[in-house]
Amino acid sequence: MSLKLKLMDIQRFIDSKNFFNLDKVVRYFDRFKKKDERTIEDIMTDISESHKEYDYRLLYTLLKDQEVFIPITSRTIPTGVNLYDKFNPGENDSLKIKSIEGPNDQPLIPAATKNTSAILNKSYISMNWIDFLNIILKIDDTDGAFLDGEISWVRFEKRRIAHILDRYDEEEEALRLKLEA
Repeated sequence: MSLKLKLMDIQRFIDSKNFFNLDKVVRYFDRFKKKDERTIEDIMTDISESHKEYDYRLLYTLLKDQEVFIPITSRTIPTGVNLYDKFNPGENDSLKIKSIEGPNDQPLIPAATKNTSAILNKSYISMNWIDFLNIILKIDDTDGAFLDGEISWVRFEKRRIAHILDRYDEEEEALRLKLEA
């Protein structure tokens, strides 16, 4: 489609009486917006190469409802939780999570996007991404998180983790206000 034809379509749309219906305007222009179809793994690779903030924001969005896999010491699994199961941490639960040294020898808590990751070894549990981030902020002797993908990895400092969680809270608040309106 040529640029001239697109401009004619836009002018025709503006001239129509539907122009002032904002929902229709947004839907019309969304047709021209290119969808980002990268996977979590693709975005993690791009972050490790270019560190673009847009890629980080997209990664936060894709991880929000995802499950991550955390290596643990099997002796510390709470009662009623089986190895490899999904774990929903409670106030009084405690785990011995294995830590790793990051690129600058800082202690990081690892998680993996797939349960086949080499960092998991043989004892791991799965957990919601947001719960994992909240746990990281409660651990004093760590600098952040290490997210291992199939190809790449991304390090999240505690400051960035706090930013991610604030962002999720703001999204939830905006959704709640929209639903109340």
